[in-house]
Amino acid sequence: MRASYRDTLDKKKSRAVVRKGNPEHQVLIVDSEGEKVKVKTVVNAGTDFKELNNELTKLKDTGERYKLFFDQSTNTGYSIFQGKELRVVGRFGIGKGGGLELYKNKLQQLVNNYMEQLDIEEVWYEEVYDKKNMRTTEVLMYIKHLFKDINYANKVKGKDIGVYGVDHTKWKSILSDRGIKGDQNDKEQVRKYVFEILDIPDSMGELINEDMSDALGMGLARSIKSSDKSFYMMARFESKLPIHESVIISEDINFKTVKMRKPFREARELGIIVYESEEGKLPIKPHELARRVLSHTDRLVAIEVPRNYREYGVLLLLNNIKYEDFKDEEDKMYMIFARKRRL
Repeated sequence: MRASYRDTLDKKKSRAVVRKGNPEHQVLIVDSEGEKVKVKTVVNAGTDFKELNNELTKLKDTGERYKLFFDQSTNTGYSIFQGKELRVVGRFGIGKGGGLELYKNKLQQLVNNYMEQLDIEEVWYEEVYDKKNMRTTEVLMYIKHLFKDINYANKVKGKDIGVYGVDHTKWKSILSDRGIKGDQNDKEQVRKYVFEILDIPDSMGELINEDMSDALGMGLARSIKSSDKSFYMMARFESKLPIHESVIISEDINFKTVKMRKPFREARELGIIVYESEEGKLPIKPHELARRVLSHTDRLVAIEVPRNYREYGVLLLLNNIKYEDFKDEEDKMYMIFARKRRL
């Protein structure tokens, strides 16, 4: 029996079967007032969002925008907060016989669907870190680019949606006030903190698995534990971001009338974020705080330098500032920062 190369190619094509297992998807629509949470509806959504979207239209509209949090893996947990109130918690699994490509595609459809249905202002995903299981790391890296693609597409369309990566140790530290212990199961500890903060009934707790409780923990760390200025402390940032820096003396915290060089004036026109010292202390060094902010937004960052700051005198000398320059008791010294390249 003779066989041609065409027969060989046909046989190879017949083996190249696309895996069609559908992802598993369960959603809990909740009623939330402050810390009290109760299940409103359980939706077995699959990849058909009709029933889910019907429920989303019934969500309480307070005018506040939504924040979406993903603890992604082959079993992805996610949560949606509106302001400080929980609205949705769900889990999206790869399912039996499902392929990674199909799973990523359907997960991207899910994210896009939420952005179409709700006024989303922030999307958070857990960053990839080295694990002993190389397969898990590969899956996480593969899914991470989904969020990178979404971030790029939003910028191209001019949409005001922030997409942020967060290290697992960082959000857990914020959630627990640095109470997570390294010698214990971190998922169990996260679950404990989540159930302490949220008043979750037993009937709902039975439906929440570890991936979902991690997504809730991320949401609580951002929505309840962090303010609208301090949340930049939670996001991963470019530690070597090129920035302009200068020092000014002012009592005008709006800095509208302060003379500045061109790079700072251009950044000021895009907006200003001011960080005042708390009880004469800074949470982190000014340069790190500035890079944490400017990695994600393009504005002028002004950070008050308290007089007990250990490099206060050095800053005065390097910038040729004399005590006579403090004309008023209300005058303060600020370090100002701007990006060297526009976002």
